[in-house]
Amino acid sequence: PGRRGGGDPLLFLTAPFVTGTEGNSTVTVWSPFTSDGKGPTRVATFELRSPSPSPSLSLAVADAEGGGNGNLPKSTFVLLADNAEGDLHALRLRSVASGPGGSGGRPLDVISGFEYLSSFRTVHPILSWTTVRATAQI
Repeated sequence: PGRRGGGDPLLFLTAPFVTGTEGNSTVTVWSPFTSDGKGPTRVATFELRSPSPSPSLSLAVADAEGGGNGNLPKSTFVLLADNAEGDLHALRLRSVASGPGGSGGRPLDVISGFEYLSSFRTVHPILSWTTVRATAQI
């Protein structure tokens, strides 16, 4: 969290969030709402171009906890599924761990943009889905 001019801490009231427009082919990441009363600001926008004139993509957000001792930022992916073609796109959000301030003194994750896109071709179109997070046992 930052500090305002008077020294009071600037608190995040929400997590950063994602919106999709134009059939979810344009994805925008927004900053969180903060305690200073200002609305969120646009962090980054990504456009996925499709050969179809009006793409229809399903959008879901999937989080995975950071590795190691919990000091790494979590991985967040925006998943986009083409309902007609069977394409699946995983867009990884770039995040950095800020200073302590989260619950239990853990660093807060700050989304700063997009890192990479991985695309997959599926055998059948994806008509509905549920994202599930599971901890890997190593």
